[in-house]
Amino acid sequence: MALDYLDYYGLERDPFEQEIFVPIAGRGAVLDQAVQLLSFSQMIPLIQGPIGSGRTAMLKAIASQLPRDRNYFILSCDQFLLQECSLMSALADLFELDSYAHASKAVLNFIKAQQGHLVLLVDDFDLLDQSSQHALLSLLEHGLALAITVCQLPNYELAGHEYLPLQLEPMQSQDALNYLNQHFLRSGVKQGVPLESKLITRFNQLAQGLPGKLNSLVSQHLRYQSKKSVKQPWFSALPRWHIYTIFAILCLVVISFWLQFQRQTQDRGELQALTEDSEQPVVEPSSAVLDALLEQQQLLADDWQQEEWLHNPNPIAELPQIEQLPDQSAQLEDKELVEPRVSQEPVTSLRERLEQAQSQVVSPSPRVASPAAEAATPSPVATAEAAVEPQVTTAPQVQQLSGYPWLAAVRAGEYSIQLFGSWELDQARGFEQNLSLSQNSAVVVTQREGRPWYVVIVGQYANQLQAQAAIEDLPANLRQDGAWSRTFRSMGLP
Repeated sequence: MALDYLDYYGLERDPFEQEIFVPIAGRGAVLDQAVQLLSFSQMIPLIQGPIGSGRTAMLKAIASQLPRDRNYFILSCDQFLLQECSLMSALADLFELDSYAHASKAVLNFIKAQQGHLVLLVDDFDLLDQSSQHALLSLLEHGLALAITVCQLPNYELAGHEYLPLQLEPMQSQDALNYLNQHFLRSGVKQGVPLESKLITRFNQLAQGLPGKLNSLVSQHLRYQSKKSVKQPWFSALPRWHIYTIFAILCLVVISFWLQFQRQTQDRGELQALTEDSEQPVVEPSSAVLDALLEQQQLLADDWQQEEWLHNPNPIAELPQIEQLPDQSAQLEDKELVEPRVSQEPVTSLRERLEQAQSQVVSPSPRVASPAAEAATPSPVATAEAAVEPQVTTAPQVQQLSGYPWLAAVRAGEYSIQLFGSWELDQARGFEQNLSLSQNSAVVVTQREGRPWYVVIVGQYANQLQAQAAIEDLPANLRQDGAWSRTFRSMGLP
């Protein structure tokens, strides 16, 4: 993510990877005083500031401003405490001395050999115990120059040594902007910090003007913005159970299509098999087979005629009398006698039988109503139109007061702002005359509890949103008295 963070803002390196010194909020004067004391005096510069105020950056700036003939070393007390060794052993290691068996003697000889040109910068001096502090201060007698930083000023004298307290003040908004610009300029951003001034002011307030805390807040914000700018897939914002539901639906759709494809494939195979069967050649029966079939058909016909004669020996007597029958004897003589055949009813499916039964259902005959009943009964269309038609309630029309010509141009659906209401006309007119507004005003007569009710209105607005916005622009005393928007229709206008 670091590469994305740097590439997003066009940075050559992390601007907060190393804290730099920026002479803001009086830090330039503190630097000059500390360098003067270490160069020309035995007084100890004691730099005080809370965590994140830039004490370590101040010590590094002091080391860079010392004269060239001075040798300086920076001792970080928090790292020294982690080593779990004596102070003299830590100094021998810091000075790169070889005599670890006699560390105290080696440190003293090294300090004396420097002849007053050795400077020790101690960071977080107040983390040392009191014995280690006294041991470190005792080296001042052998020509060591010392500068220390603390979170709080000590409540005791530094073993009788003189010191000058130097306070690191918190940054103001402009100081914070200059401080961040220096960091980003050193990181390759020519336009400086890519943040708005209001946001920097907010971060500085949260950091209480401390550079270290400000670095942390700005770094977190920029990294968050770089992550937020990366386009995420649309489904990443959905809850997990939504994703599972969509996946299940897609699976069901795929399975349904697959089953449909399988069914179509099976139907296509059956159709192809039937087509192949129909294309097979038809074998014609032989003459012997045809003669046997005709003989069997003749026997069946004779049997049928015998049964009909037994049941009805005189069928002609039962025929109905017909006035004129066409003479078809000649035609019957020419034609061969057709042998009777037994007819069979076609086999119908269940669906066809249901349709036949439904077609045989006798629908009830329509009821005929008299013209008077039809006139008395409203039509369904008229009833529906009457039910759908909205009922618009308007205030009763009352006689309005004269002297307000702008009310003649208003529309019923437009809005105005009511500021005052009273049973007395004089009170309403007095309130209206004391208004000092640019909008048109008027006293309108409405009905309340069956009596005239005089209200003071101002303005003419096309919709309620405009009226509500105008209420926000009214003076505070008018808003507090209960100004509210209403239509001209509700006041009986126009």
